Amino acid sequence: MQTLQVTNEDNVETSTAVVDTVLKAMFLLRSEWRKQKPADITMTQFRALGYILINPGVSLSELKDALDLTASSASRILDVLVRRNLVFHQVCEDDRRRARLDVTKDGREVFRYANARATDYMWSVLANRAPEEMALIHSAMILLKDSLEFVKENTPSRSDFTRCLDNGQ
Repeated sequence: MQTLQVTNEDNVETSTAVVDTVLKAMFLLRSEWRKQKPADITMTQFRALGYILINPGVSLSELKDALDLTASSASRILDVLVRRNLVFHQVCEDDRRRARLDVTKDGREVFRYANARATDYMWSVLANRAPEEMALIHSAMILLKDSLEFVKENTPSRSDFTRCLDNGQ
C-alpha cells in the first residue's frame, strides 16, 4: 500500500493557497456587497449582527474585540443597529457600565436576508463547477472550518448562524 508523503513545502503551499483564496473570496464578496447592499446594511454591520446572534448578551467591548474595531467605530455601528431596531441594547442593572446586546426579531430577519444574498452570490460564483468539484470544494471548506474552530472557539460559522435563526434566538 502506497502512503502519501506530505512535506513541509506542501504545508506551506496549502497555507498560501488558503490565505490567497480567503482574501480573494473576501474581496469579491465585499465588492458585491457594496453593489447590492442587502437589507441596506454594511458588511461590518452584518458581521456585528452575526456575532451578536451567536453570542447573545455580549458586551460592546467584546463585540469591538471580536470584529477588531476601535471603540468609537463599534459604538457608531451599534448606534445604527439599535436605531434601526436590529439590536437591543440593555444596560445591566447590577453594573451600569456594562450593557448586554441581543439581536431583535427584525435583526434576525435582516441577517437572514443578507446572509441569503451572500450565499446566493457565492453560488453564482461556483455555479459553473462540476458536481465532483463542488463536492471537493464542500469537503475542503468543512475541513478548513474545523481547523479554524480549533484556533478560536468563538469563530462564527454559517451553521451557528443557521442554528440560531432556526431556534429563534
